[in-house]
Amino acid sequence: MSYKIIMDIHKLLQRQLARLKIDPNQKPESTEQWITFLNHINNTYIEVDQERYMHERSTAISSREMMNLNEKLEHAQHIVGLGYWSYDGNTDHTIWSNELFTLFHLNPINKPPTLNEFIELIHERDRFDFVQKVERALNEKIDYECEIRVKNPDGAYHWYRTIGQCLDADKQLTGIVIDIHKNKIAEEKIKKLNQQISSTARQAGMAEVATTILHNIGNILNSSNVSISLVKNSYKQAYYKKLLRVVTMIEQHQTDLAHFLSHDPKGMIIPEFLLSLSKIILEEEEKNNIEIDNLQHDLRHINQIVDMQKSIGGLSSFRESIYVPELIDSALNITMSSSKKDIEIIKEFKLTPLIFVDKTKLLHILINLIQNAKDSVLEKTSNPTKKNRNKRTKNAELRTNNG
Repeated sequence: MSYKIIMDIHKLLQRQLARLKIDPNQKPESTEQWITFLNHINNTYIEVDQERYMHERSTAISSREMMNLNEKLEHAQHIVGLGYWSYDGNTDHTIWSNELFTLFHLNPINKPPTLNEFIELIHERDRFDFVQKVERALNEKIDYECEIRVKNPDGAYHWYRTIGQCLDADKQLTGIVIDIHKNKIAEEKIKKLNQQISSTARQAGMAEVATTILHNIGNILNSSNVSISLVKNSYKQAYYKKLLRVVTMIEQHQTDLAHFLSHDPKGMIIPEFLLSLSKIILEEEEKNNIEIDNLQHDLRHINQIVDMQKSIGGLSSFRESIYVPELIDSALNITMSSSKKDIEIIKEFKLTPLIFVDKTKLLHILINLIQNAKDSVLEKTSNPTKKNRNKRTKNAELRTNNG
């Protein structure tokens, strides 16, 4: 028996004696007084034992409720493909849910990566925007949302939507990550197919061909747009915000979670709320899967139409988001393929935002610029060194340094 229990019994016994007006320092004088005294002691032990039993039962019930709640929470996250996180900007300490490790194909036994380690896993085209938004959130308390590609352990990149919210405390963030890879792949396929169709019709210069293709594709896209709208409306329901509010409430009551779930009016409805939310999310997922199947069917149909027009091809002009370092690499590969042994190329790139330009025209400009620089270098020295610097300013800038 622990010292605390002994002291509790002692205090309870003193209260019993005081209530019966028995002096604890005076020995009972008769047999009847001894029996009465011993009965009070026995009752005291019985009361303590009952209190201890009720406390142990309450603890066991609360533990089971917490386990059931965690299971429901993890199941809801798994259904929607969502994990939550929190970050302390003062200590660089990060906490991930188990489902978040699963989304990133990492082992939950290990510690989550630091912010800098995670940034290194982000695709270089998405890194600049992500870093800017996180810094604004930490320094200016501006919530953010962005789509990023993250490298998995197998080296492949996977699309995610990350949402961060600022807490009241200094440099404290919390948020969620949603797996959007399937939707992004379908979106990219539709975008590329639309570009191919428009390019084919424009290069051929045939209004009849363009009209026929656009009419056929338009009919398909009408169906696709309906599916996309349904999926988009499903995501607008923002079930993750409701789930995030539950997570926040649980985090705020970590020290008294059992009491919160058992006695607080808000806490008592959390298990039932999570169960209902899980059912809704599961129903939405089934509907979204049906619409994604419809989109895949539409994509196959569009592919068939494109295959029928293979005899009509060519390049066309499109404005699109371009990551300049990648385009410079392409221009270098085209212009320097025959001079790699004669010219040493040093590339110095910094984090840069995406720019929205005509990729074909910009590529031609870069090729001409590099070709002229290459010719100039070969004329001036027999051991040339060519440097390409990419610096971020208010306007886009490309600078070459010959020699």
